[in-house]
Amino acid sequence: MATPNQKLRRGGLGLSGPGAEAVDSFKPSGPKQGPSTDAGAEEDDDPLTVLRGHMDIVQGWFYNKVVEERSWAVQLKTASYHEQNLIHTAITELQRQKKRQIQAVFPEPALAGIESLVLSKPSLFSNPDVNGDVPMFMALKLDASVLVRVLDLLIPGPTLDHLETTRRSGCDEKLSDCPLSKVAYVRLDRCMEKSKSASAAHVKRERPLFHSDIDTQKLVQEDGELRAILRDALKENAIARCLEPLLVEKNFDRIAKETGNIMPVSSFRTLLELCPDEAFSCAPTTGFTPLQLAVRLYESSLVAYDHISSIIQALIERCPSSIFLGTGKGQAATTPYRLLMGLPRAESAESASARARAQELLKRACIGYRATKYDEKEKEYVADQMWSEKKEFLYWDAKSQRHFLLSLVGESVMLDKQYIETMAEQSGMKFETVLAFVELPYWKPKGPQQPEAQPEPSQQQSQDGSNTGTGQTGRPGPQPDPYPALFTWLWSCGVTKIFEIKVDDDGPEAHTDAAIREALLGKGTVEDPTRNFEVEIWDWKKFDICAETVAYSAPHAREVHLYSHGNTAVLRGWACDSSFAKLTKLEKIHINIYPQNPRDDNDCEDYKNALIRGIHRQCPKLNLEDDIKVTNYGYRAPGSIGTVGRANKKKARDTQQTLTEVKPKKVEWLANLQKFTYFLIELDRSLPAEVAEQKPKVRIALLDDGCKLQELHGTQEGCSFRSVTDTFFVGPCSHGTVMANCIRRVCPIAELVIVRLDDTRRVENQRFTISSCCEALRWALDQDVDVISMSWTFEHKDGEADSYKNEFAKLIGDAVGANKLLFGALSDKFIETHPVAPAGLPGVIKIGSATIYGEVSRNLTHAHPDFILPGEEIDVSPGEKAKGSSLATAFASGLAAVVLYCLKLQCALAPDDAQRAKALRVAKTPAGLKKIFNALSAHKNDDDGVGNFVQPYHTFGQEIPPSWEERVKYINEIVGEILPADVLRKFRD
Repeated sequence: MATPNQKLRRGGLGLSGPGAEAVDSFKPSGPKQGPSTDAGAEEDDDPLTVLRGHMDIVQGWFYNKVVEERSWAVQLKTASYHEQNLIHTAITELQRQKKRQIQAVFPEPALAGIESLVLSKPSLFSNPDVNGDVPMFMALKLDASVLVRVLDLLIPGPTLDHLETTRRSGCDEKLSDCPLSKVAYVRLDRCMEKSKSASAAHVKRERPLFHSDIDTQKLVQEDGELRAILRDALKENAIARCLEPLLVEKNFDRIAKETGNIMPVSSFRTLLELCPDEAFSCAPTTGFTPLQLAVRLYESSLVAYDHISSIIQALIERCPSSIFLGTGKGQAATTPYRLLMGLPRAESAESASARARAQELLKRACIGYRATKYDEKEKEYVADQMWSEKKEFLYWDAKSQRHFLLSLVGESVMLDKQYIETMAEQSGMKFETVLAFVELPYWKPKGPQQPEAQPEPSQQQSQDGSNTGTGQTGRPGPQPDPYPALFTWLWSCGVTKIFEIKVDDDGPEAHTDAAIREALLGKGTVEDPTRNFEVEIWDWKKFDICAETVAYSAPHAREVHLYSHGNTAVLRGWACDSSFAKLTKLEKIHINIYPQNPRDDNDCEDYKNALIRGIHRQCPKLNLEDDIKVTNYGYRAPGSIGTVGRANKKKARDTQQTLTEVKPKKVEWLANLQKFTYFLIELDRSLPAEVAEQKPKVRIALLDDGCKLQELHGTQEGCSFRSVTDTFFVGPCSHGTVMANCIRRVCPIAELVIVRLDDTRRVENQRFTISSCCEALRWALDQDVDVISMSWTFEHKDGEADSYKNEFAKLIGDAVGANKLLFGALSDKFIETHPVAPAGLPGVIKIGSATIYGEVSRNLTHAHPDFILPGEEIDVSPGEKAKGSSLATAFASGLAAVVLYCLKLQCALAPDDAQRAKALRVAKTPAGLKKIFNALSAHKNDDDGVGNFVQPYHTFGQEIPPSWEERVKYINEIVGEILPADVLRKFRD
């Protein structure tokens, strides 16, 4: 296929030849129409004469035969029989030759002739005949090269944008990168200055033609005419008659690429620019949008895979919102991303690589997509991040969910390197390769710092209770510049793209410029960085940052936010620095000035316009009024600078003051159980190889307000339904942290799945919004958890017309049916439990608080709990005690995990033992677990343990057997005691 910059083929239209015998086949059978009104037509030219002239020319094109030269009037005339022009005739000839297997594509003379015709009279390419057949679409079905040649006559978009600024005298002829060098020569030849001779024009064609040679006004005018005609033709027919027949295998197969007949990506982009926006959101005939059609090309083993990836990228860039559309029929009614992921397995490494690239393109388009919506309250359009839609787009299986953003805003503790190491080791966060943003607060906030972590039995203490590790006490002070470690962690997690960086570095110990460069570039040199996150929006709030640091750290930046303390020397440096000119993709720059004194305020205000002009000189592509924003916030009283960042910190501190960060300490119940918890740790560590391969695991989903990682050991998984931007371990997380510690104190080997609920009360007047409870429970069910712990309540009455409450009740039923053990805390405020959820719902084991004497708490006397566990007078921090059924519920969840671990270990040791398998199944039912808890209670009765105080240490014992064989025997004895054979027989399979 010819390149866009084809030299002019003279005489292409003048060729003609024999073929009168073929004219008869073009004779219309219908009645003769009225005379043509085409400009330049001679009055004595009847339709048959015009048709014969057209056929002579076409025969010359196809057979390279010289015949009588025809006048332009004949060549540009439309035959009045069927209203067909010369391009119609050429297409009809190719149809006949293709049918006879003579020729399948247009020969070069035909392409050159049609090209010249379109230049002379663009409407010929879009005018329909009497049957409505348009040459543009007729040719596309046969040979896309005709459309490519016409599209390449258009001035490329970037060139068109630059013509106004470089018109006439704005371009140095010695430069080979003149914008006009990218325009087709055949187009430039028509726009040569009249003073240039034809011979001079031919000489010019041996090198690029520059502004001094070309009438650019005529060039732009003719380009606009052709562009308008093509756009008008595509207005109603872009999908059915253009994109659908174009996006088929034959136009993108390997043979077409090898022979040069494949549609160039540049031409395809030009076509997409001409199509109306609605063309990318509908599927009139095939049931697939253009993007879906392009994705489906991967089903073929014959296409040029790398070319298809470029086509998909062009479609995404033309209409990013089309990635969310799923308009297929039946099972194909899915988004392009799901369509791609559902294709049959790739047959070659080349195909797999191309699909992976397309997958990354779609993923990036989704995560980086930004929409707007109308805010009725604010009466203006605001940003709509579409977090829910993006999650639905990327994940239809909860197990595959990954984090596509990271926000630590709201964290009230020091974000030093130790914090980052803890987060990396224990958060269990899995990231997408692309993040929408990374949002970080000032790393060293004022106010209460991270509390000293209590020792956990698996790591900090030996069996005699003495500390064996080092805690917070005596550790060296925090080192400055911690955030490079965070970005190193993200890079190690596979993150290669971050759309937006938002860092509040407004404090006395801001990161150095060198640390900022290291964070984004790694420890390599600026010329040879070890990483590049391709940041597009730079908003690192360090005052008076060096412009070079921004340019080096974010070379792909489209939008840059800068902050100044009003030092005009810095502002002048920004205005004169050429670093911003290196940001070739820069579209907007925002400069925020916070003067430190009245004089600086006046100087900044006086220099404001000069600053804008200086930036514009460095970045002439930016619009002076819209793209360069300088805001002077004026001098304020001390302490008011950086109000946004400090307001966030104050909000976080205020939030923290509303919840007390508590941490449970040992009480007598826990102390009596402690030796057995150590036994579990040793048992889990000493599993033989044949068992370790199928190591028993017990997973507990904790639905609460999040959990502090620093308070726990090991790795936790988690997800936040507070909002997509809230991380499950950031913020106070006071209640959930206590619950997690209670669980781990009873079962330190349990795997925790932290599910953060929405406690903002923005939507519902509940402690947690019921909608977030539904989302959290649904997500937890997909995580293969064994136990679900819910230490909270909300009112729920049968028959209540609340869709969320009813949905939650249904999900509880689904969880029970899936053999999940659910524990719900009784309300410490209500006497009756049945109007309360989740504890009042069928299948949920109701847990109440017990006094230090093992009696039901006074406020639960008439609540009818299933079981009671410690929940009063519990030391949680020095000088502070806590109480409540929520603590008891966490203890119960941990105890259930201990029971399940013992039963799973039995099954792992004897996988073919039917009785052991049955015991595990029974234990995973509410009725079975109640039988077990009843056996562990101080008062054993036949009332399914209603209100019994569970005291497991009487059964689990206080001694740890030394050998593996004795430990196995010990576990078997425990299981036999809590679930004896006579009880087990009462349960049917």
